[in-house]
Amino acid sequence: MAMLTLGIFSFADKQTALAAEPTSFSVAPVENKDAISQSGYFDLRLKPDTDSAVTIKITNQAKTTGKFVINLNEAYTSSNGVIAYDQKTPKLGATLEQSFGELVAGTSKKTVTIAAGKTRQVSFKLQMPDQAFRGQVMGGLQVVRESDQESGSITDRYSVAVPVVIRQTKNQLKGQVNLVKASYRLENGVGVINLKTQNTAPWVLPSVQVTGNVIRRSDNEVVTTLKKREMALAPNSQFSLPVQVKKALAAGDYTLHYTAQASATNQVWHFNKDFTVKANQVTQNSQTPGTWWRENWLWLTGLVIVAIAAGLKLANMKKRREK
Repeated sequence: MAMLTLGIFSFADKQTALAAEPTSFSVAPVENKDAISQSGYFDLRLKPDTDSAVTIKITNQAKTTGKFVINLNEAYTSSNGVIAYDQKTPKLGATLEQSFGELVAGTSKKTVTIAAGKTRQVSFKLQMPDQAFRGQVMGGLQVVRESDQESGSITDRYSVAVPVVIRQTKNQLKGQVNLVKASYRLENGVGVINLKTQNTAPWVLPSVQVTGNVIRRSDNEVVTTLKKREMALAPNSQFSLPVQVKKALAAGDYTLHYTAQASATNQVWHFNKDFTVKANQVTQNSQTPGTWWRENWLWLTGLVIVAIAAGLKLANMKKRREK
C-alpha cells in the first residue's frame, strides 16, 4: 500500500503542515472495521449494497472554544498536479463512472463546537450501490476551523484533509495518463504551455513526471523544453497543467513531444500534440518580466537624471527669487 499512500498524501501532508501551528487543532481517523489497513487515512473495501461510517476525531488544541466545519468532498486533481479535497463540486473527469458524492448517505457537511483542549468525534455514513463499481472511488474529509476574529468580510480559515478511498474488490488496477490537448498563452509576459491531462482509469496514479520538447514545425528546431515532477492524479480526473517555458514563443505552428512516466508503477506514455501560437498572443505582453527593464535601463536612467537636474534647477531658481 506504500504506492497508494504516496499519491494520496502528496496533498494531504501539505494541508497538515500548513495547519500545524496557526490552526491549533489536530484531526485523525478513527479505526474502521472495513479498512484494508490503518494508514492515517480511510482505505476501505466495501461490498455492494452495504454501508459504513467514517469517523474522525478533532482535538481543539487552542486556549479558546472553536467552531469547526467538516465537509465530505470529492477528490480531484488540482492544476498543480496534486490530489485535492477542498472543493464541494469540483469539475470531474469525463471518464468517471462512480462519483464519491453519490456514495454519501445523508448530509455531507457538519458543524461542531469544541471547547478548548477537548476532543470530539464526527461521523458520516457511506452507502454502496447495488451494483459493484470498478477500481477506486476517492474523496476526503475536509476540516475547517472558523476563527471568531474577522477582518472586514474576510474570515481566517485553515483546513486539514483526511482522504477516503473506497474499493469493492481485491483487484488492483493502474492509472492511465491521456494528454487531451496542448495550448499556449501568455501570463504576465511569461509563456505558458497548458496541458489538458486526464487519468482515465478508476485508480489513483502517484509519482508522475512529465517531460517534453516543443518543436517549431517550420524547421523542426527544438525551441523549448518542459518538465514537471512529483505529481499525483486522482482516479478518473481531468485537469489543466500550466508549464512555464524559459522563453516566450513566436507566432507559428508547433508540435509538443510529451512523455509521462509513473515511476511507482513502471508506466510510460508518449504523445504528440500540435498547437498554434497566434500573432495576437505574441504582441500582447510579449516580453518576459524584467526583459523590458533590462533593454531600456539606459534611457530610463538618463530620464531620471534629467528629472533630478530639473528639480534642482527649479529649487535654486526659487531660492534666488526669495533672496
